[in-house]
Parts: sequence; structure tokens; C-alpha cells
Amino acid sequence: MSFLKKLFGGSSFEDLRAEGDAHFAQRRFGEAKLTYDRALAKEKGVAADGVAHVRAQIDASRDAIARERMASAVELDRHGDLALARAELEGALETAASEELVRAIERQLEALERGDARKRAAAVDVSDDEMFEAMSGSWEPEQVDEYEAAGPELRAALLASNAGRFTEAVALLEGLVAAAKSPHYLHFELGIARVSVEDSTGAEESLRAFVKSIGPEEGGSARLAAHGALAEIVYSRGDEEGAVNELGAAIEALEEDPRPYIMLGNFLRKRGHAESAIDVLESAVAVIGEGQVDLFVTQELALAHRDAGHDAEAEKMLELVIDTHVKQARLDFPVETAVALAELHEKRGNVQRAADLWRSLTRGSDRTNHLRYHREAARLLVDLGMRDEARRMYQRAAELAAADLEATREIEAKLTALA
Repeated sequence: MSFLKKLFGGSSFEDLRAEGDAHFAQRRFGEAKLTYDRALAKEKGVAADGVAHVRAQIDASRDAIARERMASAVELDRHGDLALARAELEGALETAASEELVRAIERQLEALERGDARKRAAAVDVSDDEMFEAMSGSWEPEQVDEYEAAGPELRAALLASNAGRFTEAVALLEGLVAAAKSPHYLHFELGIARVSVEDSTGAEESLRAFVKSIGPEEGGSARLAAHGALAEIVYSRGDEEGAVNELGAAIEALEEDPRPYIMLGNFLRKRGHAESAIDVLESAVAVIGEGQVDLFVTQELALAHRDAGHDAEAEKMLELVIDTHVKQARLDFPVETAVALAELHEKRGNVQRAADLWRSLTRGSDRTNHLRYHREAARLLVDLGMRDEARRMYQRAAELAAADLEATREIEAKLTALA
């Protein structure tokens, strides 16, 4: 009810402008933007300079939110959650107001899609200073203070973790936690590092110490990552309800942030609870706000509808994701979206569209699965009577399958049949 009162309350333009300015000054950019939006709905009769101020602040809030999501993407990628890192950048791209920032997000998204974190770092030759600066972009003010107090050993530990030297990182962080008078975020870093060395008991101990040590609404991206890691640890013990409760705790702590809803929706969908996932993801849409589109939320909601058997709704939403990528000249489509959409189109007989989607994936960055994409595209091209195109796809597939004797035999048989 408090949310509805905030949304539909009777405050004046000036009241809402002042409230928005206060949120902005406190770096609560999401709340600032929502408040400014509400102010604009009451701009009738207001002086032009007041309206101009609010419009400028909306753009500034959008850019600030986008920068926070860029920094969050770096943090999530560092902790191995590529899907959520990609989601953050997709959301940042939709949110950013300035063209300069849009270009920067596109460059970061391109780098993210090159492979796993270490390979990407090597490919673009990122220095330790640049990497550490990127990591720090998502830190809370209290987190920055604690890390500065920890000294150069903290920097060394985080860089070691980013480079995959997790045992070294754990040793450094254990020393820092032991030496700290009142560790908070150091517990978080140690917990994440212990996850990477498969010390689930130690990881849970550290992550719970972190969550317990901070305030109920504090922690930001670190809190989100901590609850996500705890959910996986609890689920690995066979306690699905406990895992859901962990993600629910993230929602309660970050109630105006759509990310924990997305995380819970993704968890539920992948465990076979599609209808419940839809309910949770629709809550994420409500948090984002009417008229705002988050491509990752749209994709997750579409996949949940697909799993629930709502094919028409799923297809419509998945097409929206693909269409948005095309309009932005980003033709390396999200794999889950393209695969699900291809399967739905084939299911209802639209083989041409399905074949086109499989062919688009053969040109994408998911090289690990290129063999599958070539074979699926070739199979459908045969059905369409496009034998020359199918032959080319099978020839490429044969090259990719060189180390797989069984797959090679099957492909060669297809090529013989086409000949």
C-alpha cells in the first residue's frame, strides 16, 4: 500500500521536484527518476525553467542508473555470473540518456561477449589499474572505506581472484579478515572466493557474516551477489525452499531494485516452477515502471511463458528482444532467446524463420555451440528445399566436428544424401 500511495499521492509539482532533488543528492537515482516522472505529470501551469530542470534531472538520473549498472556488470562478471552481467548492460543500454554513454555501454557489452572473464581480459590487454578501477565502480561508499583501510593486500586479493588464482585470493582475504577490527565487505569477498575453491561451508559462514554485519537496506550489488551465492549453496544441499527464502531476503532488502526479482524468477524457472516464475518476473516489470523495457526481464518472462506452455505470449516477447537488438544493429543475439524462438517457430510450422535464427547463431559469439547451430540450420534448410545452402552449412559443421567421430559420420552421411 505504501508504494501505491507514493505512486498516486497528491503531492504538487514543486513538492515532487524537491523530493526528486533530495533523492538525487543522496544518490538514490532510481527513486529520483520515478519522482521526477511523477512531477512531469503535473507540469501544467508550471514555469518553463522548472520543467526544464526536471527533464534534465531525469536524463541525469537515467545516466547515473546506467553507470551503476555498468559497474554492477563488472562485479557480476567477476563473480562468474555472465547472464546477470549481460542483463545489467542490456538494462543500462535501455536506460542511458546520453549518446556518449550508450556508446560506452555498447563497448563494454561487446567486451563481455568475447568469452569468459580471463579470456576477455587478456584479449583487450586490461591493466591491473584499469581492472581494479572497473571493479570499484559498483562499490558502496562504506565498502570503499573498508577496502581502502585494508591496504594493498586487498587490491592484490581481488586481482588474484579476477585472474583465477582463487587459492591465493582466499589466503590473502583470510589474513585481512583476521586483522580487521570490524570486517563487513571483507567477509563478502572471502565468501565469494571460497565459493570459487568449492569450500561451501566456509563460503556460507563468510557470506552470512557479511549479511548479518550490514544494515537491512545496505550492501547493493554485494548483498545481491551474496544472497545469490547462498541460495546456490543451500540448494546444493537439496533445500529448494531455503534457496527461495535466500532470494526472497534479497527482494526484501532491495525492494525497489528489479535484479533480485529477476534472480528469483530465473531460479524458479530453471527448477520447473514456470508459473511462479511468471508472477515474480511480472513484479520485476512493475518495479522497473510502466513504459520502461528491460530486455533481460523480457527474455526471462518470455522463457517462463514458454516453459508454462504459453507459446503465443512467449513468441511475442522473444521477438521483441530480437527486434530491439536488430534496431540497435547488434546482431549477436542472446542465445537463449534465439534458440527458444527458433524452436517455437518450428513448432508452429514457420520453418523459414526458425532456419534464419539458427543461421544467425552460427555467426554469433557462442562458438562452443556452433556445431549444433550449423546442424540445426542445415536440417531446416533441407526441409525448405534449399539444398545448396544446406550443403554449405553441413560442410562447415563437418569442419567443426573434426574431433567428434560420431558427429562427423552423421554429417558426412547428410552430405552424401545431398550430393
